[in-house]
Amino acid sequence: MEDGNSDRSHIRKATSLNKVLGRGSRFTPCGIHLGIHDLRQDYLGLMINKNSWFKEQINQRIRWMRSFGIVTYLYKKFNPPGCLLKNQREQGRSVLSLRQLQGAFWVWLSCLGIAGIVFIAEILAGLG
Repeated sequence: MEDGNSDRSHIRKATSLNKVLGRGSRFTPCGIHLGIHDLRQDYLGLMINKNSWFKEQINQRIRWMRSFGIVTYLYKKFNPPGCLLKNQREQGRSVLSLRQLQGAFWVWLSCLGIAGIVFIAEILAGLG
């Protein structure tokens, strides 16, 4: 069962929202953009013996899927061509402002305060 927080569910929501808004074509910009690089990459593999007869069968199936365009179809299904972000080099770097970093600072400061209180409590507990 797919939860609402998985990568596939986010891609599906973004694609459906772009379709509803009539975007994703060549002439209109996308409302939701999908990043070029994933945050996480998983590589799936099969462990087979060196001279296994499965190896050639698997290679044939992969070549067959590529020749019929199944791999390209699946890639375009989850990565619509008009909605990908441009490369970082093309966009340039954006400078973070203090306002954007303020939340992270307050979280860090509150965690530091809690750690200090716990440290003092442990010292007092060790003395008693």
